Order: sequence, then C-alpha cells, then structure tokens
Amino acid sequence: MFNYPKPRKSDFTYELHGVTLSDPYQWMEDRHSEETLAWVKAQNEFTDNYFNTLEGYDAPARAKMLKENAKGVAYSEEYELNDKLYCIKTDEASKVFAVILDMDYNELETIATPESFDGKYIYSSCIPSVLDNGIVAVNGLEHGKAAPSIVVYDYKNNKVLHTLEGMFSWCWGGDGKTIYFADADVDKTTGKSVHYVKVYNTDTDEITTIHTHNEHSPFLRVAASTDGKYIFIHAHRDYSNCKLYCFTPADNTVQELTDGDYLSIVYLGSNDKYHYIFSREGADFGKIIGVEIGGKIANAKDILPESEKNLIGAQITPKYILVSSMKDVAGVLDVYSHEGEFVKTVELPDKFGNCGSRNFGSHIVSKAKNFYFSFESFRVAPMTMRYNLETDEISVAYQKKKVQVPDDIVVEQIFVPSSADGVKIPAFVVHKKDIKLDGNNPVLMFGYGGYRLPVAPQFSNTTTVRDIYDWVNDGFVYVSCNLRGGNEYGTKWHHGGNLGNKKNCYADFISIAEWLIENKWTNPKKLAICGQSNGGLLVTTLITMRPDLWGCVIASVPHTDMIRYMYDDRGPMYTTEYGNPREEKMFHYMLSYSPYHNVKNVNYPPIYIQTGECDNNVPPYHGKKFAALMQEMNTSENPVLLRVLKDGSHDRGRGDALYKTASEAQTFVKKALGV
Repeated sequence: MFNYPKPRKSDFTYELHGVTLSDPYQWMEDRHSEETLAWVKAQNEFTDNYFNTLEGYDAPARAKMLKENAKGVAYSEEYELNDKLYCIKTDEASKVFAVILDMDYNELETIATPESFDGKYIYSSCIPSVLDNGIVAVNGLEHGKAAPSIVVYDYKNNKVLHTLEGMFSWCWGGDGKTIYFADADVDKTTGKSVHYVKVYNTDTDEITTIHTHNEHSPFLRVAASTDGKYIFIHAHRDYSNCKLYCFTPADNTVQELTDGDYLSIVYLGSNDKYHYIFSREGADFGKIIGVEIGGKIANAKDILPESEKNLIGAQITPKYILVSSMKDVAGVLDVYSHEGEFVKTVELPDKFGNCGSRNFGSHIVSKAKNFYFSFESFRVAPMTMRYNLETDEISVAYQKKKVQVPDDIVVEQIFVPSSADGVKIPAFVVHKKDIKLDGNNPVLMFGYGGYRLPVAPQFSNTTTVRDIYDWVNDGFVYVSCNLRGGNEYGTKWHHGGNLGNKKNCYADFISIAEWLIENKWTNPKKLAICGQSNGGLLVTTLITMRPDLWGCVIASVPHTDMIRYMYDDRGPMYTTEYGNPREEKMFHYMLSYSPYHNVKNVNYPPIYIQTGECDNNVPPYHGKKFAALMQEMNTSENPVLLRVLKDGSHDRGRGDALYKTASEAQTFVKKALGV
C-alpha cells in the first residue's frame, strides 16, 4: 500500500432536500489556503517520486523526447483583412502570440507577446477593425478567471485603449469603431442573472447599453453580419435554445425575431434578402431557414430542409452557403446557392474526417477574399484549408506537422447497442491491419458525451497529448466513442445524454467496453480509459460505477462533485447541461452518479488525476477532493496519483509542464497495462 500524504478530515456537513451530506475535504475548495497549498505540494512530490522511481519506465526521458519532437509553429483563428492574416501563433514552447502574416503564412509583425499587457493573458484570437487602422481586439484569458477579457489595442501606437473584462461573447461593429459585448450581473447564491448587451466606442472610450435581458439566462451571445448592418443577440435559456434579437445600428432599434419563444436556433449571416438561421426546430439533424429582412422566424422559408446529414455549422459567403455536416460522425463539406440549390460536395483529404466545426459560424465584419476552415482525421494531421471565395478553389493554407501515417494502420466504425435502451452507439476503432483478436490487446478508450459537442475524428488524443497513430504503432487499439450527450446525431442525441438522461452516457461507454471484451479485442486488465473536463466527469464516474472493468483511468480537469459545483463561478451555466441540485428531483439523480459521493471501500484500478490551479472552467478542488477520498477509500494496491499544475488552466499545461504531464499520463497507461 502507498503512504499517501494524509489530509485533515473535517466534520463539515450541509443539508439539501432533507439529506445531510458529509464533505470532509470541503476545505480544499479554498485553493489559496496554506493548508491546501501544503497538501498539494506534498501530493505533487509524491507523484514526482512515483514516476522518478518507476522501474523500467522513464517518464522524464519521455518528457524530454516529447519536447524535442514538438517541432513547428501552429497558427490558428485566422482573420483576413486586406491581404493580411491576423491570427494566433503557438510556438514550440507552447507560448502564445498574436501576429500578422502575409497570405503565405510568413510573419510580418507581432502584435502581442506572452509578456504583453503585463503578461496576464493567454490569447485565443486577434481581430482587426475593418478600418485597418491599427486597432485590434485581442481575446485573452487571465489565469484563474472565469471568463476571457478583450484588450482593445492600438498596436501601431502601442496603446491599450480599453480592457473589457469577463467577456463570454463580443464582436466588432460594421463602422470599425464599435465593439458589442455581452455582460451580466450574476448572483451565484441563487443562480439568477440579468444580462446586457453593451457597446464600446473606440473613438470616445464610452460604453453604453443597447439591450437588457431581465429573464434569467446562463449567457448571452452576440454576432455581427459580415456587412456590419446588423448585430444579432442570442439570449440563451440553455446551450441549445434561445430568443433571438436583431439590433440595427443605423436606427438603434431592437427587433425580436422569436416572438417570446425560446428556439433551438443560431444566426449564420445575411444578404440583401434574408437573415439565415440554423434551426433544429422540428429538425433534429438541423436545417437552414431564411428570414426576410424585417420579418420574423414564424414566417421563415426553408432554404436547406433537414436531410440525412447532421448539420454542424454553416458560413454565408457572397456567392454560396458553405455547410459543414456529419454523416455517421464523418465530416462532410457541401456548397449550396443562397436559395438552397446544391452546387457540389468538396473533396476532403480523408473519409473519416473532422471538417471545420471550430471555424464555421464565426461572425465578424469581414472583407475577406477567402474562408478558412480546419481539417483532421485519425490518419491526417491537422491543417488549415483555404476556400477562395472568388475562384471556388480549395487548398491547404497551412499545416504544422506533415506526417506519413503507416498504411497498415486502419480505421473502422462499429455500432454497439447501449445497455440502457438498445440505442446503437457508434465508435471508431483504430488498429493495425494484422491485429489478432485474442483478448490481450491493450486498448485506450476516449469519450466525452456532453454539451452538444460531437467527438469527431481527431489526429491526437488530447488527454494524453499523443498522436493516435503513435499509440497504435506501440501495439494499442484506440477507440473513440460517440456517446449520447454530444451532437453526433442532432438534438435527440444531445437530450439523450444530458440532464435527467446523463447516466445514458455511462451506459453507452460501458456497453462499448463490454463489446470489445466479448469480441476478443481486449480484457479488463488491458483496458485504459481517458477523458477531460466533462470527459473527466465521465471517467471518474465510470471508475466508481464499474471499478472491475478498467485496467487504468486518466482523468484530466474533471468535474467530480456534482452537488457543490452549483456554487462555482460557471455553475449557473453548467446547470443547463447537468441539472440544478437546488431542484429536489435533480438533486437525487445527480447524487446517484456524482463521483465524489460514490467512492466506496472497494478495489479500484490505477488512476491518474490531473488538474490546474488556474482552471477557469472546473475549479481544481474537484480533482483534489476526489483524489483525497480515493486515496483514503481504495482497498487495492493500485496507485491513486494527483498532479496539480501550479499555472495550469483547463488544459494539460503548457511548455515544460505540458511535456511532463503528457509523459506521466502516457507512462501511467503503459505501466498499468504492462506494455
């Protein structure tokens, strides 16, 4: 047995709906307390010692190798203006910059370095004013903050004009002088909120309010038409449904398009005739409707009716509608006229791929001649592709890593009936062509199942930070699971795995694991599972539900306390996906699977838990409390390790911390499965 650093057990209890809950490690919710910091330091030292003395497995050497292999510079979030690209650069040390490139991706100028603006932010986008006057809006996340900030910056004169803090959504106005953003007053105790849309003027440095939404909402989202004539306001009830308002800056009027109803809709773009709306109303797989300028959604025309493809996003260009969709989880890119006439299907680099879900539906005032979207698959490294809006030509704009994946690595898709209700759950299986089904293959399974986010084919496993073909080259079978709660098959798929159906996600994953065992792909001792964020909730729930089924577990930045999470900074937002423990029925349902509340005195498989002190999405106490309780209750001789990154956010770390964390996760899997 391991001699873990022992935390103090308090007698803290609280009552909800007549149930008294004991929480001996509640004090860890204060991450700044000396007691918490001391225990975290001891845990990190314990984890260091575990890996430094692991016979036959050299995690530090693996970290050094990962760092040496991190060649190339990544560019993302390209915004084109006057034959220049404003984008985000991530260098080999994981440092993030805002830069300007020419059209061939040669660097022209650096707008912001990691040290700019007092070194407070990690940048996610840099969008110029359409006036091309040297003013940009740099989107940056400050360590430990719940929401990003917008730094309005005159880079030609090295002058910060204004900083808009806590911005979940914003966009430039068509005049190139105004920035529209969503703001809110939130009472975390009651979970209630009042939301506003405000406008910042770069000339006058003034902020005014143009719209107030008094109904409770987890968040508001704003979007600009590409011609700058309109600002659209999504007032969300949850992550799917919203009321939609159209603000016209020319006359300062606000029109509601939804007549008081919350609908599953997203504004896409406009031309002189229509506002185009992505709708799932009466269409689980989605459709695109056209609302005549000045009209209402109730009178909209179906431009692209629902089909067998599940729509993911669309972009309205001057000539066409570019539509990204999925057919059985494989990405498809189609081109239609503005009236909905089919033009062509774009040939993509791989059959089972992920096309552009990151960039589609990005709404900024634009004079771009090109549209940029991403593509990757299990066999094709991520690339940025360029669609020329004038010539209709498609090319590879930039690819950080060019990899020749061996031909003997193949991808197949399976469909497994869920033990919950028989619904067939898809999964991709990546393996060597000559694999032997003898029940002894090491397997790495990955899943998410939440927030209407599809788990599309991807080149790398983001939890272990390793290319999937590398896992397969080492003899592993890699399994990517498309659980309910995501958006692989539209609205019903999402609703089948959220709120009161959340436990379907876990039944879906378990069913795929049992199918792999029954069909001789592997056995429980050779079966590793991993996930992060909502996927971290997935795997920590699975280890408490079925500890007998897994060879090891990697849980990154996991939600684990599904009762007290309602008090977190983003708790009011997340109740729309998980449910609100303040409601008695949901309280009992959530308590039944909440990982922290379901740890027992049983034999658990090896588990490696990683979290970050500056996580703005899932506070680090979730991982800390769960690790402390698992170390206390586990009756097996398997390790329960905790890695807390001092500067880590909702990620696996950056720079040397990333390589160390990734090497530990990879080493942990191999040691646990005996590979």
